[in-house]
Amino acid sequence: KLFAAGLCIVVGTIVGICGFLTPLVAGVPLRACWRLLGWSKEPLLQEIWFAPRRLVFAALLGAASCTSCFVWGVWSGESPRWRAISLLACNVLIFAILSVYSFLRFKGSQGSSEEPEANGTKKASSGVTQSFQQIEVDGQEVTLRVFLPAENGGKKQKPPAVVMVCGLLWLGEGLLGFIGLNFNDAFGYAFARQGVPCVQIHTPQRHIAQTRVMELALAACSPLYVVPGLRFLLLASDICMLLTSKMDLWLLLLAVVLPGILDAVVATSLAVPMLLLGPVGWFLSFANMAAGLVIVPLLHCAVRLGQYMLGELEDRSNYRNYLKEVEAAVTWAEKHQALLGNDGRLVLCGYSSGGHVASLYGLEQCVVPTNGKRRFEAVVLVSGIYDLRTESWEGVKRFLAPIHNMLYGDIIAADSDAKRAQASPAAVLQTKQQKDLDPDCTWWVLNAKKELMGLPIFEEILFESSTLVAGLKAKGATVKRAECGYNHWLLVFGFPSFAASFCEGLSS
Repeated sequence: KLFAAGLCIVVGTIVGICGFLTPLVAGVPLRACWRLLGWSKEPLLQEIWFAPRRLVFAALLGAASCTSCFVWGVWSGESPRWRAISLLACNVLIFAILSVYSFLRFKGSQGSSEEPEANGTKKASSGVTQSFQQIEVDGQEVTLRVFLPAENGGKKQKPPAVVMVCGLLWLGEGLLGFIGLNFNDAFGYAFARQGVPCVQIHTPQRHIAQTRVMELALAACSPLYVVPGLRFLLLASDICMLLTSKMDLWLLLLAVVLPGILDAVVATSLAVPMLLLGPVGWFLSFANMAAGLVIVPLLHCAVRLGQYMLGELEDRSNYRNYLKEVEAAVTWAEKHQALLGNDGRLVLCGYSSGGHVASLYGLEQCVVPTNGKRRFEAVVLVSGIYDLRTESWEGVKRFLAPIHNMLYGDIIAADSDAKRAQASPAAVLQTKQQKDLDPDCTWWVLNAKKELMGLPIFEEILFESSTLVAGLKAKGATVKRAECGYNHWLLVFGFPSFAASFCEGLSS
């Protein structure tokens, strides 16, 4: 009886702990997905900090309840069968009660003081304030990320404001958008820490699910699908990039999680037969490995079919006008001079695919002014993409042209040679329609030392800027070049030093 009582204490403790932890373990990944995708602003870790002491309470409650039920069964003289049923019922009841308690506690953690204020304002430790402003362009909502310095960085003279266009291969939203937005925030903070307000816009923000980018990635990774376990990690990454709504989480569960568990079980089960059955075991194992070449693409297609049936895939003709969105952001900055605290001057800036958009917009706006007033004090282009033309590619690049043409067509509707030339700043500068540029508006063209870690063909295709610089000079612009950072991503650490000298030059 003492042994049985001790066993009841152990079982009750385990039941209590499991009952409390189940909602946390199940809830944190789900809530994390919602947070990453922008569907929730709920803090994830607040309730977890209080979990240890509540875990002790749950363990004590489970042990006391289970032991009390056992003692009652002994004293009541009931048969062992009824005592076992009562213990089982007690444990199920305790598990349910603690699960509900834990879920309600975890659910009740949202809306805490860690959330942003009602207007979406967040203040960094450096005193820089980040806020979010909504504007509407062609019936679609566009978010501006506004970075305001702390008391103009301590300077008496009001600075100009920066309107910065950012992008991630013209893509956005979803998990990839979350990564890009938070990465590009570093540029806004770099300007604001120098006392210069910055208004960021991400455009055209096309969701990667509306393109064939992930299908290309799927094909590139196909040799790895013969590795059990790893193939479903790759598939999980693929599907997470494609998530567009909460309903897609069910597709993730059905197409990745459950088949992934089955794949791990099958691979583990075949380990011993492979050694014992000789050729037959080897054949089964190789068949399981080769099956990944078929299973992974089929599951990916199943998810895409599910998104199509849910109506989540947009019409391919529904593209956002990125130049019109930049114009709306610039107009907003001009109208909110008091909020930004600037002196009325503006600087146009662009990074990566945002550099492509900013340069196209700059070629329209930075022409020689007719009324004596220029719209931009300077243009700063950071590791931009300036030439989308592929018709003249030769050698190895010629084989890459169809892939680039497909991607340009999917993302920014540049699906013909004429449209790609029209969307290429380097090509626009070579046309007679391009007017002479204002020599008093300085164009800064920044590149990293090795944009893509020394990958020669792709560096030349994407980030070659000498043609743009030559075209700018031919149109009368003042052009300055600078090296910023080691590669296309690490330059974010070298950019603050450039921002400091650049902002100092604006002030002087």
